Amino acid sequence: MRMLTMKQNNTPSATALALCGELIWETEHDFVDKIHHITALDPRPMLIDLSQVTFIDSAGLGALISVIEHCNKKNIKAAIFRVNPGIEPLISAFLPEKFIIREKKASAKASRAAQPATEPAAARLRPSISLNCA
Repeated sequence: MRMLTMKQNNTPSATALALCGELIWETEHDFVDKIHHITALDPRPMLIDLSQVTFIDSAGLGALISVIEHCNKKNIKAAIFRVNPGIEPLISAFLPEKFIIREKKASAKASRAAQPATEPAAARLRPSISLNCA
């Protein structure tokens, strides 16, 4: 069976869920259940980190659309960020731009240059995020 791991990170202003692995028909049910569980307990904006998602099929894409719609129905802002370049064309083709947070290249370079080289690479790549989606 293919694996998808999910790590929840809470901040004072949002809940982030980092996915790692494949978001496919075998794993999408666990993903949707996790989002429903989180949103039942926490009304803060939901950020879904796809930087470590290596493959997504139509069921996974449907799950992403479903959880965004679920959050909207509960008046919880939801967005996807740090999309893995390997799945970015699919995400861009099927999800409205207002639900995708993109890091501006100039600010990304500046923020990485300003961070100490002793930080792990993953820490240097974290974008600062502001949710402005409808």
